[in-house]
Amino acid sequence: MKKLRILLLTLAALATPVVAAAPANAAEPCKQAQVCFYTERNFEGYRAFYWDNAMPLSKKLDVRDYGYAKTTSSIKNLTPYYFHIWNAQGSHRCLPPGYNFTNVGTAYEDKISHIGLYTNWC
Repeated sequence: MKKLRILLLTLAALATPVVAAAPANAAEPCKQAQVCFYTERNFEGYRAFYWDNAMPLSKKLDVRDYGYAKTTSSIKNLTPYYFHIWNAQGSHRCLPPGYNFTNVGTAYEDKISHIGLYTNWC
């Protein structure tokens, strides 16, 4: 009986941290020098990102084959560059350094085809 009680107390102690953990879908914070793409509006859900030094400057990149292009609802730009998104119709939006889209808008939500970082164009 004593061993059973010790076993139950041990199992209860192990389960406690699991209950206090953050939800699995909570997005990590966007870091300085990153452009972050979130699957939900208001920076919720899964987060994908690029470091600014991993993207060529002043070049429009085709991202239609990347999962986040079909699932993005909000974006943060923590780079010193102007971040651009295009949809398949050729329309585009610009996000100045340090700005964000809490909602990219219906023309772009889950429909991004190209992205780019630019030094002086918005």
